[in-house]
Amino acid sequence: EKSYFAEGEAIRSLGKMRDPSLLSHLKGLLKRESWNDILRCAALDAIASLKAPESVAILKEYTRYGHHSSARMTAMRGLASLATGRNDIQDHFIRLLNDSFLMVRMSAVRALGAIADERAVPALMKLTTGDLDGRLKRTAEEAARKIRKGMEQEFPSANNKKKK
Repeated sequence: EKSYFAEGEAIRSLGKMRDPSLLSHLKGLLKRESWNDILRCAALDAIASLKAPESVAILKEYTRYGHHSSARMTAMRGLASLATGRNDIQDHFIRLLNDSFLMVRMSAVRALGAIADERAVPALMKLTTGDLDGRLKRTAEEAARKIRKGMEQEFPSANNKKKK
């Protein structure tokens, strides 16, 4: 197909098949160059959809500095979709909070808020002070607040139980 967008959607459809034998083909597609990294992003989406054991390592690699920003953001979304019960992914997102690219830090904050593990709160709170970008501060505050609120709902304090 001449359109990168149409080809990208076909690649994403391969991932939705959840056939682990397609992983080597999808890894090969990661090498393809395209405008705005459309094909590489489609391959990363497909690799995340496969949920193969190797998917996490591949996605982690593409979140690293040096890859196109579109690929990095796509890899982060894919990792977030695989984060349930994976401390290594949460730890990876916490490390990405120190990335030099603002949008990577914002995505890491959002992912940690979605994962909603209280162990991320101290790292998020560090982003709420200092001379950081206001958008980053607000997003970190919201993510920490969401996690804390979830903790309160899951583990109501003894005082709240007495009031009922």
